[in-house]
Amino acid sequence: MTYNDIADAQMRAGNLEDASKLYQVSSEHFGRAEKCFRKELQLVENAVQSESDKKHKKAQSLFCRAENAVQTLSELIRMNNRDESITVLKEIFKDLKRAEKLAKTRELTAAIQADLTTFSFVEDLLKKKKKTDALEGVAEQIDFAKQIRKTSLIQSVSKALDEARAHMTDQPAESLEAIKEGLDTLGILLSLDIEDEEVGNLRNRTNAILNNVKYVIQFQLSSKLQTGVKFILSRILENLHAVESASYYKVIGERVSAEELTDLGRLALATAFASEAQVYSRQAEQWAFRSQMERTNYFSSLTDELGQLEVDDDSADSTIEAHETTIGRIKQTLAAFEAAANELASVKGVQIRTKNNVEAQVRQLEAVVLKFKGDLSRIQGAKSDFLAEVELKKGADSKAKIHYTDASDHLREAAGNYAVAAQVFQQSGDGQAAQSVEGRRQMADGLARVVWENRQRLDRDQKPVPKGDHELAALYMGGGG
Repeated sequence: MTYNDIADAQMRAGNLEDASKLYQVSSEHFGRAEKCFRKELQLVENAVQSESDKKHKKAQSLFCRAENAVQTLSELIRMNNRDESITVLKEIFKDLKRAEKLAKTRELTAAIQADLTTFSFVEDLLKKKKKTDALEGVAEQIDFAKQIRKTSLIQSVSKALDEARAHMTDQPAESLEAIKEGLDTLGILLSLDIEDEEVGNLRNRTNAILNNVKYVIQFQLSSKLQTGVKFILSRILENLHAVESASYYKVIGERVSAEELTDLGRLALATAFASEAQVYSRQAEQWAFRSQMERTNYFSSLTDELGQLEVDDDSADSTIEAHETTIGRIKQTLAAFEAAANELASVKGVQIRTKNNVEAQVRQLEAVVLKFKGDLSRIQGAKSDFLAEVELKKGADSKAKIHYTDASDHLREAAGNYAVAAQVFQQSGDGQAAQSVEGRRQMADGLARVVWENRQRLDRDQKPVPKGDHELAALYMGGGG
């Protein structure tokens, strides 16, 4: 957040003294930028823009300082302190006249000119008053002028918001510009220190429409992206803008808009989670293949270098770590797909659910989750099977039996998850996915039998049968597609 952003927030919050100081700092920074840009001929346009920004921020600083002094002026007038009132009024005029020369937007220029008109009238009233005359009427005139300005500013903000809402879908960029103008005017309105229900409602309505437009723009940006980190971040930003907009719509009583934006935010977040899951899924596949290769290389090294088991313990640890990393990636994949399914399931609007085919998507994701639960159990089985063979090489048959049992249990659990996943895919109309997962089920079931047979062979004091390349590929990569 820049000094200018903080200054804008302080101004809208009515903290004019702080806003004035922050605008001054912002102006100084633009001034330094201008000097840097002027050193390079090709950056002249940047220098011109920085100079304009420098002047405008200075104008905003002076305007805020003048508005902040109005409260002091009103108090002095109510205290019948004519001389001090005139002194403060002169400072107000000084700041406003300097600001008028520097201002670069019509909203700020109009506000400054309105102030100059008001305080010229106040100055005339003070000059006509004798030192012994009561000044209460002058303070009332200032308050009356504020109310007139308030009405005019509210109309300006409302007009900008109506324009923004009218073009939100087809021309969001123009809507954003209209809202920016409305925000400038709203800041001036709030600087009048008139925070009543009407102004508060206008502030909330402005924030609702502003974030709504931001959502629309972000949605359009997301639509131009494919996958990856940028896409995920864009969808998350969509959700943030939608939720923020919905919270303000709810405050101003626009329940339908609030519910719609909430649902749209859920759709965006579901898409982000699903995209994140796909990233983890690809990583899991890569690590599964790496685990298979490290397992093969580990046992090959034992064949080549018999009697060096102690040296190969580090290699075993590395292979186990590869398995653990694969398992971790699959768990992340599962968590992301489950989060996507939950977000989709939480969409409430009937029209949005129908338009986005939410029911079918949720069923599809449920099947995907079951499939990855199968993958998780399968890789856990692969790890246990590897540990069993490591223990066999060390002559620890009893430990190998335990690992073979665990591997068989994991693989049977994988087959069960694949079976249910295939059914759900079939019910949701995705026959190809159902067939693919059924292939994984058959592979897992067959592998469970092979592993259990090896465990049984140990009970019969027979050597377990090593797995071939085809079986290892099925164990680590799923085999069935």
